[in-house]
Amino acid sequence: MKADESLGILQALYQASPRLDLDRLGPVVIMSDLHLGNGKRGDDFRQNAEMVLYSLRYYLKRGFTLVLNGDIEDLYRFEERDIRRTWPEFYRILDSFHNAGKLCKIVGNHDLELTYTGAGAPAYPLGESLRLSHAHGEIFIFHGHQMSRYDREYNAVAAFVLRYLATPLGIKNITVAQSSTKRFFVEKHVYAFAQQERILSIIGHTHRPLFESMSKIDSLRFEIELLCRQYPKMAEAKRRKTAVRIAAIKQEMNEAVARRKQRGESVASLYHENLLVPCLFNPGSPIGKRGCTCLELDAERIGLVTWQRTDGTRKWRSRLPGKKRKIGGGDGTPFLRHVIKEESLSYIFSRIALLGG
Repeated sequence: MKADESLGILQALYQASPRLDLDRLGPVVIMSDLHLGNGKRGDDFRQNAEMVLYSLRYYLKRGFTLVLNGDIEDLYRFEERDIRRTWPEFYRILDSFHNAGKLCKIVGNHDLELTYTGAGAPAYPLGESLRLSHAHGEIFIFHGHQMSRYDREYNAVAAFVLRYLATPLGIKNITVAQSSTKRFFVEKHVYAFAQQERILSIIGHTHRPLFESMSKIDSLRFEIELLCRQYPKMAEAKRRKTAVRIAAIKQEMNEAVARRKQRGESVASLYHENLLVPCLFNPGSPIGKRGCTCLELDAERIGLVTWQRTDGTRKWRSRLPGKKRKIGGGDGTPFLRHVIKEESLSYIFSRIALLGG
């Protein structure tokens, strides 16, 4: 897809998006790419289902608006009736959000079938995108599959291949989430659009958490560079502490790079720019081995959050300064809520306005 074509698609989608006032919504949580299945081997949701359900109850209890940003049901592989039969508690929780007027459900390529003519009325209102108005700018939420001509034009073919050929053979999903080249393509085009239009865009689709247009490795690189710049001006005692801190962050970055190389993924930075515009965010996916990630925001701040098990397995480590760990359980449950990164929305919108265009 050429840049002009992708820009036109996103501009049309943006203009057609319904708009809500973030100030009136209260706190918002955004999740994407749950990929609910039938509870058997090919069900990606199964391994973290208990954790996701717990986190949803946490947000429901605290009055959050839930935005589900596409690929919630994996209709490429499974029938909707089988999914609903397997995960009744998930839909009971969604009913509670919906009845309180606090559910926004956006479609992706894996659940686009819900919008097909003849599919019957969807259980919840569906949209292709959403805009949230803020005092200092606009937030544009959409799944991200719109950047792929294949996903737009051959969605039914992909669903047929996965449901009737790949799934019976036990073949895993072959999607943009497993391809660093396709991830780069999607993120690059959405980033270019958001930068040009000076808006904050939130996508899903790639399963990769992004905060201020940076992945975890990008964030660690940035932090090392910042500390190195500050190092010459520090007193000797602070230098010693900073050297230890840099070494720890470097180790964490090297481990993250090694994991990506082991999976055959690119480790290059997505955006080779002198001034990175913090206009692209992604909540990641709740189906990863390292826990469930999502975005939380309100009129003041936005944060990237991970939910993990209290047994200490597969923890998402972060040594970034000022990022305090917040525990969402505390009641004997086996799950913890960690705020990985958070920032003021007014600050982010100021940077987008000044650096974008």
